[in-house]
Amino acid sequence: MSNQRLLDRALIPETLVKMYYAFDTRHPDILRTEIFAPRIDLDFTALFGGSPETLSDSEMVRYLMKLRDYTTKAQHNLCGILPLFPPGSDSPPDRVPVWANVLVYLRREIEGQELKEAEVYVTLDVEVVRVDDGAGDNPWRVSKVKANVVKEVEHQEFWADLEK
Repeated sequence: MSNQRLLDRALIPETLVKMYYAFDTRHPDILRTEIFAPRIDLDFTALFGGSPETLSDSEMVRYLMKLRDYTTKAQHNLCGILPLFPPGSDSPPDRVPVWANVLVYLRREIEGQELKEAEVYVTLDVEVVRVDDGAGDNPWRVSKVKANVVKEVEHQEFWADLEK
């Protein structure tokens, strides 16, 4: 296994962990400059209905910040992040599918209203692409996110008041 492959195995999970760190801690600048490719295929139909769409990086950041601003607290716990490199090749790929498990906890507190909480267990089908944009040491950017719901607790009720 090449040194580049070993480095990519470390940098790709870092990209995903940093994506949810930036969401949970409200850092849209990190999402904008270090996480997303110029175009992102987003499929949250299992979470919110609707249909898959393609967003620009700035549209994706606005969308995620709208979701984050709706919550008081958010925590994403990622595990089992598995980059699925093409078999039999040691040359650096330009795009890599990634599979991950995520446990999501959301809390919404509004004065005078009942506390709302939700938990969602999802698997993510993600694709990352190598982008040489000079922004930091990690060239991997998210170009696709598809959430597959495994289990949800109060999830639909939590988002009921959000204007999509």
